[in-house]
Amino acid sequence: MNTERLCMVCLEDKGDSTLCSLCGWEEGKVPESPLQLPPRTILNNQYLLGRVLGQGGFGITYLAWDMKLDREICIGSTAMELRKVRR
Repeated sequence: MNTERLCMVCLEDKGDSTLCSLCGWEEGKVPESPLQLPPRTILNNQYLLGRVLGQGGFGITYLAWDMKLDREICIGSTAMELRKVRR
């Protein structure tokens, strides 16, 4: 899968367009919260972060793409982990 073509909300192929015809997400949108990592952030050279599924007092859960297994996954991060990434 060419991850450049993945929509960061529905993780479907959006083609070369900046606008996903399936869900309406537009490439380049900024996160709703300063605590959230931006879409297309890559963690551990393996996980491509998509949209936020949920956020609470203990952390944030993201929809993501595992680039080694070539499949959709969910990634949860604690507030402490986010502080380490933001430094």
